[in-house]
Amino acid sequence: MTPFLIRVFVHRGRHFGDEEYRDPSNLPKNGQIHIHTWMDATLQELKKLLAEVVPMLKHPHNDFELSFALVYPDRKGRMVVKEVGKVSHQQTMLNNNDSQKTLKDLKFEIGDFLDVSINPIRNNSYRGDHDIRG
Repeated sequence: MTPFLIRVFVHRGRHFGDEEYRDPSNLPKNGQIHIHTWMDATLQELKKLLAEVVPMLKHPHNDFELSFALVYPDRKGRMVVKEVGKVSHQQTMLNNNDSQKTLKDLKFEIGDFLDVSINPIRNNSYRGDHDIRG
């Protein structure tokens, strides 16, 4: 198995809509991160990689939900944003099997993007303005 590069778009709030990805020459600039990974990488492993570079995820006392969505072209070439799983940053609230889903399980194809929305799970005191790399 060979590693490949994924373009990941990380932000707070809801997932971006398909219109944000419609023009490949004008993709969201803020929060764009490139990750080298493998098809057998789990959402949990991707979360750990993001935690190394996204400042708000470096605060150990705050818990966030990371919601992952695939971004890919449909048969007509229109971009689709499809939520595929949620993982808790601190593993306190979300007791589901999403964290063990692999990119292969999610039918990820090389060239697809990931849209990752980050939202607080409970009362977080984190108020950073520069919380997403961009």
